[in-house]
Amino acid sequence: MPQYTCEEIPTIESRSRVAIVTGGNEGIGKVTARELVRKGWYVIIASRNQQKANETIVDIQQELNLSDVALHY
Repeated sequence: MPQYTCEEIPTIESRSRVAIVTGGNEGIGKVTARELVRKGWYVIIASRNQQKANETIVDIQQELNLSDVALHY
């Protein structure tokens, strides 16, 4: 199975790429969502729990110091 690092995620200038991250409110899914946002991707967090998804969005916004993070659940 191929292995990838965060540095290998392509940087997107205009948020023209969309990523749907399942289980994005914790663990590896949260890290994946955060790193995609850091690289300029438009991220949709697929979560069964709206409250946890909202908390994750706030966490990522604060961690990256961005108020306009393109995250949705």
